[in-house]
Amino acid sequence: MELAQKMRERDEASAPTVGDRVAYVMVKGVHGSKNYEKSEDPLYVLQNNIPIDYQFYLNNQIKQPLLRLFEPILKQPELTLFSGEHTRNIFVAPKG
Repeated sequence: MELAQKMRERDEASAPTVGDRVAYVMVKGVHGSKNYEKSEDPLYVLQNNIPIDYQFYLNNQIKQPLLRLFEPILKQPELTLFSGEHTRNIFVAPKG
């Protein structure tokens, strides 16, 4: 609902109407933001180079299914899969 309102404010003609399915992605926001505040139109994100919240997708779409899958196989799947040297973040400063 909130995303549809944002889209309507940007462009009334292309805004979704009642009953439409609204595609969205989660973007990075202020720490503690509600998910509805971080949802955004995928095309708007691409056109405005807005960073996607990859941590949201890792935690909510990937982590839990992997833990369920590896629980019978690994003693501590969360420690084995989601911590250690293979999980470090590397920051590359933009050129310019």
